[in-house]
Amino acid sequence: MSEVARPDIDPQHSHETYRNLSYSVVFASVPPEEYERNRREAERYPASDRSDRAVSARSMVLSHADWIRADARRGRLRLRWAEFFRDWDILICPQMAVPAFEHDHTMPIEERTVPVNGEPQPYFQQAFWSGLVTAPYLPSTVFPTGLSRQGLPIGLQAVGDAYQDYRTIDFTRLLAREIGGFQPPPMD
Repeated sequence: MSEVARPDIDPQHSHETYRNLSYSVVFASVPPEEYERNRREAERYPASDRSDRAVSARSMVLSHADWIRADARRGRLRLRWAEFFRDWDILICPQMAVPAFEHDHTMPIEERTVPVNGEPQPYFQQAFWSGLVTAPYLPSTVFPTGLSRQGLPIGLQAVGDAYQDYRTIDFTRLLAREIGGFQPPPMD
């Protein structure tokens, strides 16, 4: 067991790769007028801008060539994670940055926020932890760890090497036996 073992990856770069790949798929079938709006929005940002908004905007209109480059980055991430899992069976990390929270349906989507340590953060920044392991196709099983001071569920994720789904599932099954399983929050 180690509290400091980390894969040899740049987490921010990995998150950008995740967004490039996932947003380009999600926004591939938008109507032409929405695509054109997204393209104009993406052009507002210089290529050097790595802010959340800039990465998201460019990802929504990613060219096929840029998708191929993002997929190649995913391949390199997979190799780095495989190196990490030569020494470790399971990585435990957050699944979200905060306990369960009220869903925000504000439009436009870019205006949505979620409080992290009392400060509003971009809503979809919550995908950071799940995207970190989704981009390189790693299996992850989310498990409950208890309730927050407000009585809301807190979860972590057990991440395993590629194709080791049963390992993460079995780990969380054994852990639930030790610390208890899901406890539904009280209905107010």
